[in-house]
Amino acid sequence: MDYGSLFADTLRLLWRQKKLWVLGMLGMFLSATGVAIYLGIGLSSYFRIVSMIVDPSMFESVGEYEIYNQFFGNIAILLGGLGAMVCLSVLGYIITLVTRGGIIGEASLAWEGEQVAIRRGLRTGIGRVLAMFAIDVLWYLPIMLFIGCVYVVGLGAVFGIGSGFGKGLETGEPGATIVLLSSIIGLIGIVLCLSLVLAIAQGVFAPMMYQSTVQDRRSLGDAIREGWSLARASLGTMVILLIIVFGMTLLTGFITQIAMSPLMGIWMSSGFATMMSFTQDIPPASPGPLNSVLLVFGSILVGVVTMVVSGFMQAFKLTLYARAYQLLKDDGTDSESDLSLSVLE
Repeated sequence: MDYGSLFADTLRLLWRQKKLWVLGMLGMFLSATGVAIYLGIGLSSYFRIVSMIVDPSMFESVGEYEIYNQFFGNIAILLGGLGAMVCLSVLGYIITLVTRGGIIGEASLAWEGEQVAIRRGLRTGIGRVLAMFAIDVLWYLPIMLFIGCVYVVGLGAVFGIGSGFGKGLETGEPGATIVLLSSIIGLIGIVLCLSLVLAIAQGVFAPMMYQSTVQDRRSLGDAIREGWSLARASLGTMVILLIIVFGMTLLTGFITQIAMSPLMGIWMSSGFATMMSFTQDIPPASPGPLNSVLLVFGSILVGVVTMVVSGFMQAFKLTLYARAYQLLKDDGTDSESDLSLSVLE
């Protein structure tokens, strides 16, 4: 497989067939909107809450009822923004299941020379949404359960070690402290290593399962079996494709961080002002009107950039694997045909 040509052809196809990108952005719209709402509302409320907690002078200027009203009102706004982000993220995930299936279906047709149609892609995605969800559960649920179990068992062991060396810690013995810290670091290292292994396995085998269930309309069981067999027979290829996707993810993440810099600058300036107020023994100030307006616009910017960049990344990844799936299937078919001919001869 010519990886350079595959990478370049994928970018060219996305440029010519921008509707694939549109499908990706549709899938990310609600999630990006939730992030923008939380950042726009949450940061302003957070700074107001901090100012109210550490500023004793405000208790002299307003009544007790007004203090509680403002304090719990800001907490309600903060939690409301968080709740909106969570709800929109869940709804966004459901829509993403549809758009992912739509991108796979339309990308496979686009590689064959057809024009992308958004409505047709959405119909394809709706028809395969349960299979896409089942494959997600197949991979992500065991990973989350495994990590959760490791944390529970590991933390129990750490607490046990900590209680066993409690006397040593109280007396200041360095050996007990080193053992406890080593246990904590070791637990974190084990979780990270095993999580990395599981993430690599998911990145290698899952893409072909998604492609199989959409491109060939296979049942869930058949798609899982074919995707597993196809990836296992081409492990080197799938690892290289995973590296390509990972590199593009880093690049798009860097672009997103650059676009988010205005909001981060506002947040850091507000946070820096609050920290400086502690050192100067003066009451911290809440974000002014200008800062609040800038936070809102910055949050909208983050939402737009998140939608555009994440939508592109999703379209790129699924379009790349759509072509890889076709090429790997053709190679397998050619190999089987050559073997059959040699046997007949």
